[in-house]
Parts: sequence; C-alpha cells; structure tokens
Amino acid sequence: MAHVKTVIAALVFVLASSYANADEWGRADTVREGVFIVTMVADWAKTRDIARHPGFYETNEILGRHPSNSSINTYFASMIAGHVVVAYLLPQGAREAFQYGGIAIELNVVASNKSLGLKFAF
Repeated sequence: MAHVKTVIAALVFVLASSYANADEWGRADTVREGVFIVTMVADWAKTRDIARHPGFYETNEILGRHPSNSSINTYFASMIAGHVVVAYLLPQGAREAFQYGGIAIELNVVASNKSLGLKFAF
C-alpha cells in the first residue's frame, strides 16, 4: 500500500508542477496516446483471461494475485483515464517520454502474457 501512496504523491507533484507548462496537444500526441491505449486494452483483456484461469495469477501488486473482473475493469479504466490526463498536462518533451515509457511497459507486459498462452478476451 505504501507503493501506491508513493505513486499517487508523485503524480500529484508532477501534475501540480507541470500544469502551467503544458504545451499544445498535437497529432503526434494523439497517435502516441492511441497506441498506449491499445496496448493497455490488450493488457486489460489478458488480465481478464488470467482471472478466468485458476492456474495463473496476476503479478500487478495493485490488483492482487486473483482480482475480480470488477477490480480489473476499474483499474484499467482508471489507468487509461489517468494516463490521458497526465499526458495532456505535461510539457512536450516530458509528454513524449511519458507516452513512450507507458507504451514500452505495456508492450513488455502483453508480450510476457502472450508467451504464457493467454488470450485477448473480454
């Protein structure tokens, strides 16, 4: 739980310190955010597949080892919405890094889950 509080505090700091410096949102920002959302939806689907298979467990500490579909849906919807808001508020260089970082993390998670034979299923 301390990890979650640290992440929330860091996000509040980033948002508060960068709000006045946010740059205009452009087409490239939209494309990067769209790619991030697609990778998150893929992770979302695979996480729901994990919940259907008792032999597997979730490694995301926030969700816990055996989350309910309700918890999974709330988590991913919140993460996507939060990512969009943070990306929008960041200045351009930080925005790009934040978006590319999110994409890289999600691609790694999805590839790892795919290697386990999990499906994209809602």
